[in-house]
Formats: sequence, C-alpha cells, structure tokens
Amino acid sequence: MKERVSTNQHAYRMDHVLEGVKRGIRGQYSHLMLRWYEAVDWREPLIIGTITSHLVLLILVYITRKKYAFQVIWFIAIITLLILSERVNAWGHQNWKLIATQNYFDSRGVFIGIFYAAPLLFIGFVQSTLNMKRMIDLMVEIKQIQANKQTLRKRMKKD
Repeated sequence: MKERVSTNQHAYRMDHVLEGVKRGIRGQYSHLMLRWYEAVDWREPLIIGTITSHLVLLILVYITRKKYAFQVIWFIAIITLLILSERVNAWGHQNWKLIATQNYFDSRGVFIGIFYAAPLLFIGFVQSTLNMKRMIDLMVEIKQIQANKQTLRKRMKKD
C-alpha cells in the first residue's frame, strides 16, 4: 500500500512539474508562434504545394507499407530531401520572388525546418513505425510456423 501512495505522489509531482513547464513555454513563446502563424500566407501556392506534397508522401508511405521495394525508395527519397534542405533554403533565399510573394527563407532556416524538414522527419518516423510493426508481425508468423512444425513432428513421432 505504501508503494502505491508513493507512486501516486511521484505521479502528482511529475504532473505538477510538467504543467509548470507547459505554462512557461506557452508564456514565453505563444506570442511568437501567433505572430509567425499570422505572417504566413496560407493561400500561397508554395505553402499549399509543400503541405500537399507531404500529405501525398505520407499517404504513399502508408499505402505501400507492405511493399519493401517502395519503402526503400521512400526512405531514400526522404533522406535525400532532408540532406538537401539547407541547399533548398539557400536557393529559396536567393530566388524567393520566383516561388513566393514574401521571403520565408531566413538564414537560420526556420521556414525550411517547420514546413519542409519537420514533416519529412515525421513521415520517416511513421515509416519506421510501420516497418517495425511489419517486422513484429513477421516474427510472430515465423514463430507460429515453427510451433506448428514442432507440433506436427511430435504427432508424427507418436504415430
């Protein structure tokens, strides 16, 4: 019983600490996020195209989750796009008038990080999770086959 009380007390303390951290982050950065959100023209073809391309890639990763060759292609594409993100940002900074109505590309790469790299990392995480699930399913299937073979061998020995 004492362990249960102690665990509950620790959980309460952690909740209290996490709530304090959340309040601190909201207090410090919420106005910046709101300003950033308002600064982005959400009808801009660049923004719509970027979001759409990420959604299409996510859907393709999910649809082809059981096809190993496609998963390798998507993984290589994601890694390549992530590696090129700094160059894309530099090109966008120099040529923003060709692709946007305002310069989203700063020297620190905030736009590229939020709109380009972060979704790619998320899609890569989803892909890894789907692949892990597939591997676990295959391991379970292999163990079931092994168990069935072992049962069959035991029956044959008895006969």
